[in-house]
Amino acid sequence: MVAEKDVQTIKKELANDSRDVADLWNDALRKYKGIVGEDLRPKFTSVDAMVEFGTHEMENFHQFRHNQKKVDKLRSLFMANLGYIQQGAQQLIAAATPAFPPAAAIGTALTYMLSACKQVSADYDVVTAFFEDMNAFLQRITILESRLPRYPSYRNCLMDVFTSVLEMCGFATKYIELGRFSQPS
Repeated sequence: MVAEKDVQTIKKELANDSRDVADLWNDALRKYKGIVGEDLRPKFTSVDAMVEFGTHEMENFHQFRHNQKKVDKLRSLFMANLGYIQQGAQQLIAAATPAFPPAAAIGTALTYMLSACKQVSADYDVVTAFFEDMNAFLQRITILESRLPRYPSYRNCLMDVFTSVLEMCGFATKYIELGRFSQPS
């Protein structure tokens, strides 16, 4: 009985959700800039340019860390996460065209995180764990995304997921910069 009431409440909330996807995304971009201080508006001309930059950041980190196996693991997680983000964002792109597309912004945020941790060896393992968790989460989201009804309220729920991922990237980057992920010596 309680579960049925909760389902009805959720359905009612979804039916009354009049938020605009582009506004939700612009708010998320402003929050990220407030956390990290970086504007995620288009800096890369293509996904390939973003991947190239991320790969370059990982190789710079490799020179510091000297562990190719771990760099390769992070590179493959980075690529997989970008792929899942792109798949999940396909539903939102048409609705958010005036805004910066979610896949590009989150990919840019991930490259900033890599850039922030390249000088701190202890953060590498934390960032790898973050990428692994994000990868597992995004895999599930893309499965669910393919089953969502194509109503604005469901797109807004999916956008809420992407804005949360962007905020997590922002906080992770800020914590790395502040040295909060580092192990005490």
